[in-house]
Amino acid sequence: MKLSKLSVLIGAVILINNNVIAQEVKQEVKQEVKQEVKQEVKQEVKQEVKQEINKIPEKIEINVSELIVNEKLQNILKQDSFAKRYILLKGLINQESVNLVSLKENNKEQSIPLTSYLLMEGYEEEAVKLVEDDLITEIKNFEFNNNTYNDLIIAVFNKNVNFFRIMVQKNKDKLNEQFKFNNEEGYYIFMLVAQTKSPETNEFTKILLENDASPYIQTKNGYTAEKVASFENNIYLLETLHDFENKRDKKDVLINTSLPYSQKVKQEKIIENLNNGMLQDLKNKNLLHDNWIKLILFGYNDAANIVFEELKKDERFDINKPNSKGINALMAASMSAIPGGNIEYAIKLFNSGIKLDYEFNDTQAMHIAVTHDAYKIVMFLIKNKYNFIKDKKGKSFFDLAMENKSYKSAYIIKEAMKIIIDNTDKK
Repeated sequence: MKLSKLSVLIGAVILINNNVIAQEVKQEVKQEVKQEVKQEVKQEVKQEVKQEINKIPEKIEINVSELIVNEKLQNILKQDSFAKRYILLKGLINQESVNLVSLKENNKEQSIPLTSYLLMEGYEEEAVKLVEDDLITEIKNFEFNNNTYNDLIIAVFNKNVNFFRIMVQKNKDKLNEQFKFNNEEGYYIFMLVAQTKSPETNEFTKILLENDASPYIQTKNGYTAEKVASFENNIYLLETLHDFENKRDKKDVLINTSLPYSQKVKQEKIIENLNNGMLQDLKNKNLLHDNWIKLILFGYNDAANIVFEELKKDERFDINKPNSKGINALMAASMSAIPGGNIEYAIKLFNSGIKLDYEFNDTQAMHIAVTHDAYKIVMFLIKNKYNFIKDKKGKSFFDLAMENKSYKSAYIIKEAMKIIIDNTDKK
């Protein structure tokens, strides 16, 4: 797998003209940068993840004896046309009060979604129509073989793109919900897509991204869909993710990843509270600054802007001031919950005069960005002439990135090193 396929491919157009740094880099890292980051990543983590992330089955194995299907439903599906099947199916749903399909496992019965059964039996068109007509709209989970299943999981297994699209659109608030699958706690639908290699994966990925699903949520063991796709060499997902993240700005990725739907709802509630007295209450309690930092951390930029405007009214306000833990606003943007870092707020802070080299206990925003793989912040700092080779103690930022498995940041740093060396060789 070439890492150029990852969303970290932001172009190798980082203009840096610093001959002193260039000479130092040329002597110390010229041999190192000849090796692909791909090999370092592959050697350190791929085998480990292959062992711990189980392969998904190619299809769901549910024996006929385990399914208890309503007899009327069985007869309906024997009809010779879609029109007949759908009219009768619609009437049955409106009339029957019993479960139409049940799953029997270990002498226990539970209902499974009718739409899941239709997809398994090859009746996607009927399932789509039921959702379009709002007869079935909610994603419902069911358990089988110690795994959680639902309509979206079945659709991915069976490559039912049309059904997947319409069900996702009606359940935006549930796309990032986590459950147990393949013995992995905290699994989510994007993880399944990351492990599914087929042309349909492009569409599944695009649909999820357009509806605010995140490929960066961590499982209990710290895996994300984006990293699993990298380990699995799932080019279908990675290329689609790359295109999606860059379509609004082809020069680079200095744009935030959208907040998940649930986080947008939380921010709206915070804004409502700020406008209804909470802003003044925080000001009276001298808590404006600390809460501003917290909002940046969460990526609630619209709410943070409200607090920021209030803070600037005070002549004593210092944009570089840290909170009680020594974290200032730029550091907060670097360790933000937003994948890649809260780059949009970092740019806002820079334009408002914040210092890029503020430090606390020998730690600067670059250290935090590299440690958290906030690669967008790393790129931004490099473009603004931050010394990204070593810190004042001589620690290589590239080494720091690799130690923390921050592979996107490592890639960016290495590409910047190459550019410096290439430019020096031409002089």
